[in-house]
Amino acid sequence: MATVSDPRVETKASARRFGFAALAPYILGLYFACSAMWGFWKTDIIDTDAARHAMNGAFIYDLVRTGHLLHPVEYAEQYYGHLPALSMPYHPPLFPAIEALFFAIFGVKLVAARLAVATAVVVSAVLLFRLVEKTFGNRVLAGCITITMLSLWTSEEVARDVMLEFPAMAFMLAAIYFLHDWDTHFRRRDALAFAIFASLAFWTKQHAVLAGGIPPLYSILTGRWRLLLRRRTLLALSVFAAVVSAYIFLSSHFHNAGIQEVAVSKSDLKWIALRTIPAYVAWMAADFTGLPAVFATVALGLFTLGYWTRRHNTLRLKLGIYWCWILSTTLILVDSGNTNSRYLFFLYPAVIAIAYAYLFQGASRLWGDRAAAAVAVVFAALWFIHGFWDPIEYLRGPGEAAKAVVQGQPVRVLYAGEAEGNFIFAGRSLDPKLELTVIPSSKVPAGTFQPAELESFCHMYGVDWLILENVPGQHTWSNLRTATPDFLKLEKTIPLESTRERWKAGTIEIFKVLGKSSTPGGVLKLPIRRFGVDIPVKL
Repeated sequence: MATVSDPRVETKASARRFGFAALAPYILGLYFACSAMWGFWKTDIIDTDAARHAMNGAFIYDLVRTGHLLHPVEYAEQYYGHLPALSMPYHPPLFPAIEALFFAIFGVKLVAARLAVATAVVVSAVLLFRLVEKTFGNRVLAGCITITMLSLWTSEEVARDVMLEFPAMAFMLAAIYFLHDWDTHFRRRDALAFAIFASLAFWTKQHAVLAGGIPPLYSILTGRWRLLLRRRTLLALSVFAAVVSAYIFLSSHFHNAGIQEVAVSKSDLKWIALRTIPAYVAWMAADFTGLPAVFATVALGLFTLGYWTRRHNTLRLKLGIYWCWILSTTLILVDSGNTNSRYLFFLYPAVIAIAYAYLFQGASRLWGDRAAAAVAVVFAALWFIHGFWDPIEYLRGPGEAAKAVVQGQPVRVLYAGEAEGNFIFAGRSLDPKLELTVIPSSKVPAGTFQPAELESFCHMYGVDWLILENVPGQHTWSNLRTATPDFLKLEKTIPLESTRERWKAGTIEIFKVLGKSSTPGGVLKLPIRRFGVDIPVKL
């Protein structure tokens, strides 16, 4: 006897499934944001670049709260003279401005900076999910691609420190989202939204200029040149070009900081051929082991087998945007003089999307859509589990050293070590009155750490504390590890611990400077090597 289903029950079940599917990107975003925040309470800022990103935000916050907004350059010179760990305009100012808002709410603390990055992780997860959903028309694939991207070691590394990659990615994904109907229903408001978000991405990290290359490359590679001649396309590209030009104009007033590494000469082309391309090939080859190799092999294998069967594929996947994304990113990375394996982060979403598309298409032709979805889910689960085995990076020591010397009164510190920026941010977090002055070893004249010269330097500039990283390797201050001058008194030794090789085994030694001059004073010139200038600091 046939059974009759209750339509009310089916409607409720469908509503529950739809509700969960609608919430899926937000659930993923919140999970990976929590993952990004994990362990913030037991580490200092880790990467030396991250320390400067955090200090850039602290500078903008202090610029506004102290009422110097109308004189930013003069205030920046004064600020840098006491806390020399800024990197603007070499790094764009948008994320520091966002950080400043978080600092205004939560205080100048590591947790506030990490929250700013975690917010970008949430936005990136949601937008990547929505972009794939629009271009592939499949929520299962959208979830699998999002999980895989955010489970990568590189993604976890930049999510758990104060880095620019996720903030730039969030804006970039927003821009690319408005290109999903680029060749059919690209409206004026889509054009303006693309231009605005692509510009914001570029003003967060220069590598995000790749978003502006996607529309022209799509038109060229598909042979549809007329797409570039539409008014709304010209509007989008013109606005984006104007914003990029504004940054170039700004950089030109600061010795082209932030753009000087773009290849423009024949010698640059030689560098690209001999250094840049081999470096990125080596990094990708090193990453192409274990699960990534298995995933790529299975995806290509299933796609090839499925193609040979010539069975109809029910799912139409728009891959053009992703191929142009890959090409645009490749051109940007190759043309940039500075290389770093971290920059491959901007390539991964498109590569992962295409890999899952091939995997799904091949499996669907062989076994059907349900089986193809199951295969994709299995690999996403493997990537997710694989992420738990990735080590969580940390650095401990500079923050503890800052607590030892920053006591709510004016203090001058000579810091000898590579974590100088990390120490400076930790010190600023404890010093809202801005009474701390840090002189990094990288900014002092050669020979300063010879005993006689060091004593003269400390007394001339009123140095209260010498903080020294006692780590393996030869440094300008290494002679102090074996022979401590009489004018220095060891007050405290702190373990220096990190997953980073340079700080894996060592200590931070805090020396009190004895016999301080009653009338210290002098002008110390702090070199800014990227600008080729010195900033005179009166101490």
